[in-house]
Amino acid sequence: MIDSITLKNWKTHKNTSISFSKGTNILIGLMGAGKSSMMDAISYALFGTFPSLKRKKISVGDIITNVPKQENEASVELNFEIDGNKYTVVREIYANSPPKATLKKNGAYLQSQPERVNEEIERLLKVDYDVFSRAIYSEQNQLDYFLELGPADRKRQIDELLGLDKFATAFDNATSLINKIRDEVKGEESSVSAWDLEKLKSSLNEAKEEKKSYEAKVEELERKLGAAQEEYEKYEKEFKEKNELLRKKNEIMSELKGLEGKAAALKRELEEIEKEKLPQAEEIEKELGKLNTDIENAKKSESEIEKKANEYTSSYAKAQERAKQMKEKENERKEAIEKIGGRSYESTKKQIDEENKMLEELQEINASYASQKKEIGEWLKELEKPMTKCPVCERDMDEAMRERLLEGKRRALESLDKAIERSTRDIEEKKKRIRALNDEANELKMNEEKLNSTKDLKKEIDAVVAELAEYKSKIDALEKEKADARRKIDELSESKSRLTMAREKIGRAAKYRSDIERYSGDIRKMKGEYESIIVDETQIEKLRNLAMAANSNVEKIKKDIESNQSSLKKADESIRGFEEQINKIEKVYADIERKRGIANMLSEFKTALEATQLVLRSRLIDAINNIMQQIWPELYPYGDYVSIMLGTENNSYELKVRLADGRWIDVDGIASGGERSIACLAMRVAFALVLVPNLKWIILDEPTHNIDQKGISKFITLFNDTLPKIVDQIFIITHDEALKQAVNSRIYTLTRDKEAGGATIVAQ
Repeated sequence: MIDSITLKNWKTHKNTSISFSKGTNILIGLMGAGKSSMMDAISYALFGTFPSLKRKKISVGDIITNVPKQENEASVELNFEIDGNKYTVVREIYANSPPKATLKKNGAYLQSQPERVNEEIERLLKVDYDVFSRAIYSEQNQLDYFLELGPADRKRQIDELLGLDKFATAFDNATSLINKIRDEVKGEESSVSAWDLEKLKSSLNEAKEEKKSYEAKVEELERKLGAAQEEYEKYEKEFKEKNELLRKKNEIMSELKGLEGKAAALKRELEEIEKEKLPQAEEIEKELGKLNTDIENAKKSESEIEKKANEYTSSYAKAQERAKQMKEKENERKEAIEKIGGRSYESTKKQIDEENKMLEELQEINASYASQKKEIGEWLKELEKPMTKCPVCERDMDEAMRERLLEGKRRALESLDKAIERSTRDIEEKKKRIRALNDEANELKMNEEKLNSTKDLKKEIDAVVAELAEYKSKIDALEKEKADARRKIDELSESKSRLTMAREKIGRAAKYRSDIERYSGDIRKMKGEYESIIVDETQIEKLRNLAMAANSNVEKIKKDIESNQSSLKKADESIRGFEEQINKIEKVYADIERKRGIANMLSEFKTALEATQLVLRSRLIDAINNIMQQIWPELYPYGDYVSIMLGTENNSYELKVRLADGRWIDVDGIASGGERSIACLAMRVAFALVLVPNLKWIILDEPTHNIDQKGISKFITLFNDTLPKIVDQIFIITHDEALKQAVNSRIYTLTRDKEAGGATIVAQ
């Protein structure tokens, strides 16, 4: 059972959620309200497609809402129940990326890939999309789909729906396979007809006899080879033993000469050392001890001198840095004197005060000009007004006098403007002069402070120069002491080196004497060993020749064996070739018999397929007809057609109705579209119940568009009362307001403001 569905940005559905009930669910609304798109969403949620998408009338991107604005993604969530388990499938569609899907079982994730989700839902529902779209889901105005097909297409599609097409496919495949096998048998019979099997068997026997002859020769040669190898090994062993004694004797002689040479060389070295008349070892050790003490003391003295020299060098460097800093100050002092150039801060300050007084006087004059200008301006305002008396003295004033006064005031105002301009310019020049004098005073003050801070600099420089001379004298004296100490160390080290070499020579002389004595003993021993080995070189040469002759005989026998083994191998290859040909021919004959048996079995299988298809078609049609006959009286509102059936005639399927007089006529011949729709509706319901008995769902889109009022009344009774007793869940999509009379059904009204591009609204 489908429990609920939620649509987001799905065509006209912005955010729609509906809970469905068991029994009949009717979705009512005008064209474009979003009814069919909801059923498409159920199909898409279950199988990832729906009819118009499957037929590529629209694309996945067309599903996403584009009015009033284009959205980027859409989704559908469907909750359904199977065998007491609750499932939730969610599919998401994106404008610029592949769709996604997830399936949950009782809240836990079950699958998360679109293909796996499809497979799992088909397994749960025990139905695939093709059966769902033909048996359960009737598209809008497609109720009489099967009647619109030609006889051949109708038979093919109904057979596919009933699953009978698999038998026809298997029958055709079996026929093709039988023909293929028979063609192969003919080809194989033709290929073996040119072969002489008995001649091949005779040649095989001859090759086997030839093989036995070579095997006997190889066996005899291998016996000879064993005896020849024993003889060779005997001579080779004796030769090696004698030759080893000779090698050992020569090796002793070589070692003996080497020892004698080493002993002679050591004697010469010893004689050279003894000629030098070296002191005694005790004297050398005593003198070396004294030298080590003297060297150590000299190194300590050198280290102390080095330490003092480093200290004076550090002090000298610091004094140099101070001298450098004083030099820089001296340069700054000279620069300051040059910049002052006979001027002084105090005299410049007095000059600034005088300039400020002059500035104040100029500013007062300018203020006076401004006051006069203001007064004249007020006079002008008064004189520009019409008047007959002077505003000051109250005497009579004619127009000519007023004009003369105005002209005089205007000239006075013009003169004042020029005076103000000149005085303003003089004030700015004075300010600029004062700023320059202030900058000059500040620089003079800074340079005078520098001179005051460096007045004792000469004495400091003289003191640092004297300090540098003192440090330089001390450093030079220490460098001389350091050089003397280093010479003493070198002289002592040279004496130590001579004594060390003498001590090493005395040690080598003692070792030479010991080695000479040891070499003398070894030489005597090796001479005795050399004389004890007696070897006859003539006998060794004879054994060498006997071994070579025996080896030549072995090699000759081996070549004979290889030659016979090569012939034996060729005989084996001939035998294998003949056996392969014989086996191949015998396999072809066996394969011919096997394929003939298979062809006979397939012929029997074809007969069984045809019979099974007929029986299964008969049983399915009987089941479909039984259901149609049960619901026909509940569905058809008139008495002229008393029954309905799906017949199999003329190698096709014909939907028939029975007249009151007992005659059956094809529904194709009925003129009324409503009668055709009712007949097809009965067939649709029967298909759904027979083909998907475990699911018991029916989805009908506009099933009443050709049915009259009386037929609609019967239709309401069927889907309101009768059909829910045998079908778990029914979905009807319609614009027909009459279906609201189905009181036992759940009614959903879908509305939408199409003019404003509004979203679908669902009311229950």
